[in-house]
Amino acid sequence: MPTPAVALIDLVVHEMRTPITVAAGSLRQVGPLPDAAQQAAIDRALRSCGRLDQLATQLRDWVRAVETPPASDAQSVPDLARAAAEKASAARTPFPAVSLEGPPLSVAGAPALTDALASLIEAVARAAAPPDVVNVSWDAHETGVRIAIRRGDRPDADPSGDFDAELMGGLGFALPLARAVIEAGAGTVASRRDAQGRLDAVTVRLAGAAAIPR
Repeated sequence: MPTPAVALIDLVVHEMRTPITVAAGSLRQVGPLPDAAQQAAIDRALRSCGRLDQLATQLRDWVRAVETPPASDAQSVPDLARAAAEKASAARTPFPAVSLEGPPLSVAGAPALTDALASLIEAVARAAAPPDVVNVSWDAHETGVRIAIRRGDRPDADPSGDFDAELMGGLGFALPLARAVIEAGAGTVASRRDAQGRLDAVTVRLAGAAAIPR
């Protein structure tokens, strides 16, 4: 049985998607247009419809993660990192190269953990520029696994620091959702910025189960 908050947001998202679907369908029937400027306007409107649908999904998932954190079996950290990097890389083009490095560990985490890590990788990558590489590394800590995501050779984020997800624009609810998913599993997330305020690094600690070799 979903909580009242989850039930309400599910209803809101359902009602939002109806006009979004109608608007997107109508726009698709208009094109293609011979006028390039008019077609570009149609394309922008279609992307905005897609963005609204994505935001609605993120809002629903965020509330579900906060209200009803699910249990999960152990997951392979290398497989988790690889899937998250692939998902983040598919989000936009061009995308900087992603380096993955760490031992064969497993950790308990929410089923949405892949999406959460993908959002964090994408957030770090947004500040990257050639020849920057997004480095994702992991190792064991006292009660689980530490995952460090950083631009190039920048220092890791202090695990005891804050994660100001609301100040990182452009990713909708993805970063608050990532934080909610990680914290629902008794984990933590912290960020580090450079002097210009660009995101340099994110450190995730996944807790709730000791890291074990695969």
